[in-house]
Amino acid sequence: MENVIFVSSDSHAGMPKELWSEYLDPRFHDLLPSLHHDNTMYPIAVHFLGAVLGGTASLDEVREAHATGFGGLYDAELRLEAMDLDGVAAELIFHGDGRLGDLFHNGTNRKYPIEAWQAGSEAWNRWAADNFSVAPERFLVVAAIGPCTDIDVAVADVHRNADRGFVGT
Repeated sequence: MENVIFVSSDSHAGMPKELWSEYLDPRFHDLLPSLHHDNTMYPIAVHFLGAVLGGTASLDEVREAHATGFGGLYDAELRLEAMDLDGVAAELIFHGDGRLGDLFHNGTNRKYPIEAWQAGSEAWNRWAADNFSVAPERFLVVAAIGPCTDIDVAVADVHRNADRGFVGT
């Protein structure tokens, strides 16, 4: 029998809210209280919406995750343990997960300045580079993209993220 290599192609990661101020440009720290509120309400609403519509809320693993937290969304060591347990060689990791919220670069409940979106995507990229660099051959990270309102900034982001070892954007 030939060896089969499993690569997860739709994984997501979120930065813990406690680290937002560490990675986010200080110019946008005054927006963090409202963003924390938005990102507390959103996962609750999505969970209940899924339950009402017959989604995955009744699955044991979903109930457990909602009860015990989402450490695997940001803890690289927990992710590696789960990957080893499941026989997954590598995973393609995209930014964001509704259960943890995001720094302006995914949908929220209110309007934020477009500069905050750029700063949020840059913050997530710095965090992801720091966090997932422990196993770059297994964590295939896709960078968050800013609003692309300035092509020079967007091109510089692509180059910077390639230098960080990201596999795409």
